[in-house]
Amino acid sequence: MIEQKTANFIYRFQSVTLLRLQNRMNPSRFISLIITISILFSGCNIIYNKPVAPGHFEQKSKSSVPISNMDSQELRTTPESVALNPSKKKEIKLDAPKKPDSDDAVLNLVQPINQKENFHISISKRNFEKNESRNVVVTENYKTIPMTLNKYVQSEIDRLTKGPDRDFFIESYRRSGRFRPYILEKMKKAGLPENLSWLPLIESGYKTHVFSKAHALGLWQFVPSTGSKFGLKMNTFIDERLDPDKSTMAAIEYLKELHRIFGDWTTVLAAYNCGQGKVLRIIHSQNINYLQNFWDLYERMPSETSKFVPKFLATIQIVNNMKKYGFQNIKPYHPYKHESVKITKQVHLEGIAKCIDKPLIELIMLNPELKNKILPPGTYLLKIPIGTKNILLTSIDNIPVASPHQHSFAYHRVQKGQTLSTIAKHYGTTIKKIQLYNRLKGTGLKVGQVLKLPGKSTTPTLIH
Repeated sequence: MIEQKTANFIYRFQSVTLLRLQNRMNPSRFISLIITISILFSGCNIIYNKPVAPGHFEQKSKSSVPISNMDSQELRTTPESVALNPSKKKEIKLDAPKKPDSDDAVLNLVQPINQKENFHISISKRNFEKNESRNVVVTENYKTIPMTLNKYVQSEIDRLTKGPDRDFFIESYRRSGRFRPYILEKMKKAGLPENLSWLPLIESGYKTHVFSKAHALGLWQFVPSTGSKFGLKMNTFIDERLDPDKSTMAAIEYLKELHRIFGDWTTVLAAYNCGQGKVLRIIHSQNINYLQNFWDLYERMPSETSKFVPKFLATIQIVNNMKKYGFQNIKPYHPYKHESVKITKQVHLEGIAKCIDKPLIELIMLNPELKNKILPPGTYLLKIPIGTKNILLTSIDNIPVASPHQHSFAYHRVQKGQTLSTIAKHYGTTIKKIQLYNRLKGTGLKVGQVLKLPGKSTTPTLIH
């Protein structure tokens, strides 16, 4: 009875202590604690399996050395033969008398306990390794995305090469030429896998002004909170999520942070799509709170994410084998060539376009972050076509000062029988704009619901 209580205490002490201390201690101290506990409890196993005679116990005590002086090979020795001096490799045999029959019950109890202890130590070791991986060292594994070709990836390959997404892939691949050279250069400099430079193809199709239902914007589809976290400015005049260069640098930092958390690039891609919080909750819902790769979680992922990762892997397969899929004649567009100039005057891009005799659309494409096509107050680094810098600087004083248009809004309370269509017609707007202003996913309305609408008057009104 005493032995059973002691064994239960050992198991509870190991499991509870390890799990509680894991997140509180320095990783190196934590692993040292694990080794210490393992050695101490290996001594308990000697008592259970082969009790040591008093004389032998005294001999062991006199010859023992600090644990820190013992090498890893000695820590793996069996209870019957323990090397106590690593320099001399001298072994002391712990001869035990024959166990009485009553010890069988204790022995049978200790074996499953040891298995449970080993299980908890394995988890602790795996989590320690995971924590250690957060100190990112650029290795070949870190720079490589595991390329899996299973039925899910093959299905996305078929959709992109001969299915409904074929035209999307072709146009996105062509647009990639405008931005990917810069992205690839920065990926290499950061030590990230080069294939990540294709991520905007499935995120935005390499379009700078793509706006999603989740309010994600730009080439890398940043939502406002994540964009702000990684240094992208958003105000009345600019939204740096729209700037390919600035958003690329933010995306690189975000991807590096996700890799420090998950340590697996396919899982990183999943977290990039649906959010790291969602993926962490899925991981914690497992029986074991770690994972080997994305496919361990595939069936639990949101449907959009479970397609997102295979679609990315399918994209890599295609761009690396363009001839195989009949795309060998598709050529990417050339990057935009430009030079930069500092402007301290708040002017409209249209005035600049007339000054340098270039199409307005060219300036818009070079400076997509300008929300109202107006430069912000203060000094702004403007991108302009090559060879136009001197013309602009000598004529900037002739360009009139501009200010952003002040939007006016109306507020409408929905009445019985009204629909989005009738309300849009009354205010001279569109259903899509009403949905955008009010974050409506569908067309359903409730009586008494107040809608924010683009109004014609300068004073907001409330229609009853």
